[in-house]
Amino acid sequence: MGHGEYQRFAEQFADRILDPRQRWLIDFVMNNGFADIPTEEEITSGRFALRVLKSFRQEPWGLMEASVAEAVTKPDRNALAAWILKHTVRCRLTTDQMARLLACSNATVLRKSFKALRKTINSEPGAKPKILLEQYPVLLKTVEMLHPAILKFLAIPKTSRTLGEALRYLKKDYPQACEFLSRHIDQFQKALHDVALRNRAKKRSEGRARVLAEAMAGADYQLTFSTSRERVRRARLVQTTSS
Repeated sequence: MGHGEYQRFAEQFADRILDPRQRWLIDFVMNNGFADIPTEEEITSGRFALRVLKSFRQEPWGLMEASVAEAVTKPDRNALAAWILKHTVRCRLTTDQMARLLACSNATVLRKSFKALRKTINSEPGAKPKILLEQYPVLLKTVEMLHPAILKFLAIPKTSRTLGEALRYLKKDYPQACEFLSRHIDQFQKALHDVALRNRAKKRSEGRARVLAEAMAGADYQLTFSTSRERVRRARLVQTTSS
């Protein structure tokens, strides 16, 4: 196979990864590599969509090569295409495999697989999940409701004021968010002191507020902090593929 064909694939795939509507793709590639390319059966059965969802749990960014992370965040199309080309040649991808990778990076294909996954989830017997796919939009709305209130809370100077008093102080400006956090005040207290959540965003209040909002969004469904944040990521992916 000629170098030109590899180069064209690398450039096309880089464009797909850098598409702001498809930020899920880099997580999927970093976790699944180039060797295990989804088959048509995986797409039609919903297993491809499940693999995409699982890739969000593995948080690959900390393990990503520095050059790749920089190419994605800048973004730098040429640098990313060079990285893809290197791995494509190393894995000796065939024309068919490259075509399937490009097909899987299409949002239409992902939507098709998600529809199959929904049917599988809704038809399986046993205990129902704590939050259904149909409830994901509510989860995202909750995050957006909580985020500005939590950001304002983090900006309040440290005083002897209790958490409950602080929420009552903010309620005039953020009534819904403060009512929600007051209902789950014990959970919010734990979230504020949770080391894992704190480590997710140490430097900027904006990022810490976002992490806390994602962790608290699933409180009505009795989700743990990590599960709540994972469901939020899934909800954003579903929203992206449905738009």
